[in-house]
Amino acid sequence: MNTLPQRRGGWLATLVGAAVLAGATAAWSQQPVRFRDLCDQYFDEGKGHDIARLIGFEVPAAKVTALKYRVLLYEAKPDGKVVEKVVDPKTYAFKVGDRIRLSVEPYAKSFIYIYHVGASKKQVFLYPRKGAEPKPVEGGAAVTLPADGFFEFVKPPGEERLLVVATDKPVADLKVLGSVLSKFNDPNAVYTPEEQEVKNRLNATVEANLKSYQEKQIEKRDQVVRFRDLGNPQEQKQLAEDVKARQPKSATLELPKEGDGTLAVCLVMDKAAAQGPTSFLVTIPLTSADGSGIGVR
Repeated sequence: MNTLPQRRGGWLATLVGAAVLAGATAAWSQQPVRFRDLCDQYFDEGKGHDIARLIGFEVPAAKVTALKYRVLLYEAKPDGKVVEKVVDPKTYAFKVGDRIRLSVEPYAKSFIYIYHVGASKKQVFLYPRKGAEPKPVEGGAAVTLPADGFFEFVKPPGEERLLVVATDKPVADLKVLGSVLSKFNDPNAVYTPEEQEVKNRLNATVEANLKSYQEKQIEKRDQVVRFRDLGNPQEQKQLAEDVKARQPKSATLELPKEGDGTLAVCLVMDKAAAQGPTSFLVTIPLTSADGSGIGVR
């Protein structure tokens, strides 16, 4: 996954000139170019490693893992037609009866695992299905769930999560990965040595725009940086200043874009770490307005 292929798709909403490689400062001065559009162009040109320079790193990333995910909401129009609308699950308020699908599209060949943590605490891999051999998903290809049908928000009340893991090598033991994912966000969870090794390799995105003081301290301790939605030039500047000062070993970004889903990027800066297997975790919360869960139809 070290080499990101040139993409020829239509993901780029705004074209910018070749001068973007001059650095983050130049990019900020060329508003209204959005940071997400800039990242899309870098991937489109096969220069995803250089995104590291845009957020304050002094050198390109040693390894990049990236994917785009879309939550597609079925929406009934006044004329009776039903269309799919892309919504941001981290800001959209779902309600009972809403029907959705999930699309996950890696930027380069990856093994994709999608784990469901239900309101009843039942946990299961939705992809790959139990007993199925994991196969690599080519860059630009999409994994869509459900493959036939949709998820529907139903009662009883509860919060649900879809945990998407992208790796450059197949997972050796799905049971261990599932155990880690089931308690990943539990601060009191106890891990076996085998689970802890898997957890340590999971580069996870931030779950919301705001982070607590404790989360920021953990970032400093672990030499990582996590950020979501760099739409504000001042936020971009502050992030770049922090990265330039600390030069962390890795960074994860989530960049939502209205109507186009969310771009999630993991940058591994440490060359030694880049030689080993890399796992990238993206959390997708699915909570309806009254807290109801989802069912598959």
